[in-house]
Amino acid sequence: MYRMLKEDLGKKPHKIMKRHEHTEHHERMSRTIKGFMLDITGVLYESGGVAVEGSVEAVNRIRKHGYKLVLVSNESTQPTTLLVDKLRKLGYSWLTIDDVITPVPAVIDVIKTRGLNPHLLVSSAVEDEFRNVVRADKPKSCIVVGDAEQNFSYENVNAAFNCLMEMQEPKLFSLGRGMYYRHNNKLRLDVGAYTCAMEHATGVTAEVVGKPSLLYFQSALQRLGLPPKQVVMVGDDLNGDVVGGKAAGCLGILVQTGKYQAAWANHPAPDFVARNLAHAVDYVFSAQQ
Repeated sequence: MYRMLKEDLGKKPHKIMKRHEHTEHHERMSRTIKGFMLDITGVLYESGGVAVEGSVEAVNRIRKHGYKLVLVSNESTQPTTLLVDKLRKLGYSWLTIDDVITPVPAVIDVIKTRGLNPHLLVSSAVEDEFRNVVRADKPKSCIVVGDAEQNFSYENVNAAFNCLMEMQEPKLFSLGRGMYYRHNNKLRLDVGAYTCAMEHATGVTAEVVGKPSLLYFQSALQRLGLPPKQVVMVGDDLNGDVVGGKAAGCLGILVQTGKYQAAWANHPAPDFVARNLAHAVDYVFSAQQ
């Protein structure tokens, strides 16, 4: 017995701390919650077009119980209208474009407000969205980098690099800062990886329009009409969703779907780590009772 006690005293109280942290997180979750922010890819559906198991029903429960809801995504490979159509076909039939925040419309608003003329490094599917702000007869005054998919060729990336280097007052916009995501069960480099390369090569710091930008989360809170302490952000990205959401004052739940990595399980940022959205909703509802 003495030997066992001595060994226990020599160990760090890892499990005790874990329970203590869990209690604190549960107490925070028990405060009045009135709204949800949900990531889309990896939470509602897997990139490639299949709804995450249980997510359609979980969203319906959120709405049935009267919670406010907004979808907050860094999706920049397709117009928001097409994204909404895709989600509706997957079972989220109530969804409208007003329920979704994506970075392409947001960055276009920034470009219009500042009177900029962008050089685009984005997916071909969203290039036409910029038709009213791109002027061929004027010098380029900023670079916009989105998830360009196949357009991330050496030629295109190098052209954007040279354009940025030639600007007297270089401006670089990144539509999110995610490093990778899961598509058809394989990981793919995301916009953040290319943005980091551009920053490193040019010395220009990107302005992020998308998660984890504080302004992006604040726009979502404005859409909900709620203070951050009454909102839970649910996502599969530790930094973009959970850390970003908590920096805005929200609670944060990390789900083990999408791009989730097992190494994130013991990170202190999430208030809860759920198996999926359905499990996250169960946890919030139980804490509210």
